[in-house]
Amino acid sequence: MQASSIIVLGGPSAGKTVYLAALYHHLWKGYDTMVMRAGNGTTHSELLKTAEDIVSGHLPPATQALRHYDFELEHNGRLYHLHYLDYPGELFRKVFYEMAVDADEARQLHEICVHAAGVLVLVDPKSVGDLAYDVDYALSNLLRYYRENAADPKFVIALTKRDENQDLVKDGVAVFMKHRLPHTARLLGRGARLMHFSSIIRSPLSIQLAGPHVVSAPLESVIAAIHEEAHQEDLLRVLRRATTKAVLRGIAVKLGIGLALLIAAALCFLLGVWARHLTG
Repeated sequence: MQASSIIVLGGPSAGKTVYLAALYHHLWKGYDTMVMRAGNGTTHSELLKTAEDIVSGHLPPATQALRHYDFELEHNGRLYHLHYLDYPGELFRKVFYEMAVDADEARQLHEICVHAAGVLVLVDPKSVGDLAYDVDYALSNLLRYYRENAADPKFVIALTKRDENQDLVKDGVAVFMKHRLPHTARLLGRGARLMHFSSIIRSPLSIQLAGPHVVSAPLESVIAAIHEEAHQEDLLRVLRRATTKAVLRGIAVKLGIGLALLIAAALCFLLGVWARHLTG
């Protein structure tokens, strides 16, 4: 079976690099039922070094250019292709807000988004507060992009930096989305998978990586959504097969009854002819 593809995207200031480093730190050795493997040793070493730097108090600088990371993700024995796009927040704005796909990086970002089974979008609530209309327009364009391309990936919106901006989301993620990102919330519809989490935990004296259950939660939510759809598709296939069998059985029964009636009518006719022959 072909592995499903999962894409991780992020808006401006979403903490994409920090999240990736924390995620890989926790998952490359395996956590619970999930294991994450980098596509090459250079990426492996780089991400583990970034995680060490974060714990030492050195956060990575803002991303200056598009980087495309590929990982193999195993969850409960199933394999997934995890594509992680780390890029300047301005590139996300350029592609999905300005709709300007006129440079190599923009075209690459645009094309990578096509064949995903799941999409995890990281959003910094503070950036939404500062640029609510811009972020809402960009995210709703992303959703429309998939609809126009007859694609239906499973979306998870994960608000980041909970340790810094919990007050902005004090009434809950759904309420925050409805008021700050109304068009995106409307396109996602009811039952959208939403969450608010932190990749790191800051204190006056230190920075720690959030626990593996916290960091992996957004990704597990995407996988759960993909599994749920796959289960529903399997159920529909079973129901279709059962319906087809029932219809065929019904046809067979009707044909059997029709044939029996035909045979009975033929026998009655022959008996009638034979009786007339005897009395004639």
